[in-house]
Amino acid sequence: GKVIGVMTEKGLVSSDHVIIAAGAGSRQIGRTAVIELPIIMRPRHSFTTHYRHEDIPADAPFIIGYNPRAYMRSEAESGAIFGWEYAWKNKVNPEKSRSGYLIDPLPLNQVKDERFPSSVLTVLQRQFGNIFSQDYLRYGVKLSNGYYVSRSAENSQRAILDRYAGIEGLYLSVAHGGHGIMASAASGEIVAAHVLGKE
Repeated sequence: GKVIGVMTEKGLVSSDHVIIAAGAGSRQIGRTAVIELPIIMRPRHSFTTHYRHEDIPADAPFIIGYNPRAYMRSEAESGAIFGWEYAWKNKVNPEKSRSGYLIDPLPLNQVKDERFPSSVLTVLQRQFGNIFSQDYLRYGVKLSNGYYVSRSAENSQRAILDRYAGIEGLYLSVAHGGHGIMASAASGEIVAAHVLGKE
C-alpha cells in the first residue's frame, strides 16, 4: 500500500515517491507493484529517405492522403519522412492482437514490417501521382518502428498524469498516444506538482 523504492539490477533505490513513465514498458513495471495499468499498445512505423521529389520544397506543407491516410513531410535539406497508421495484426500469434492493438508489447523485431516503405509509397502514388513513384525513394530508406501507448481501445489522446489510487507515493505519466516527447515538459510539470502536493 505504500512505495518504499525501486529495485534495480544494482539494488534498491529508496524513495517515498515513484513515477511510472516507461512508455510501452509501463504495464510490465506496474505489474511489479501488483497493478494492471489500463493501457494498450499500437505498433507504428515510419521511414525516412535522403531524397524527395524536386517539386516538394523543404518548406512544403505536411501531405496526407485520404483513407488509409499515408503521409509525408519534408525532412532536413533534401529528405522526407513517411508514415501510415494502419491496423496492425499479429500474423504469428493472432490471439495476441485485438483490433490492431496489443495488451503486452512484443519485441520490436516481431512487429517490424519490411514491406512498409513500399506499401506507403504505393498508396501515396495512387493518390498523388508520379511524384511518389521515383525508384530512388525505395533505396537507402531508414525504417523505424515502436509503439503508440494509449489508455483505451478508442485510442484516447488523454494521457494519465496522476497519483495511482491505492498505493501511496505511486504516480503515473503514461498513455501519451505518440505525443510523449512533445508533451514531456507539460506532463513533467503536472506530475511534479502531484508529487509535491501542489496545485
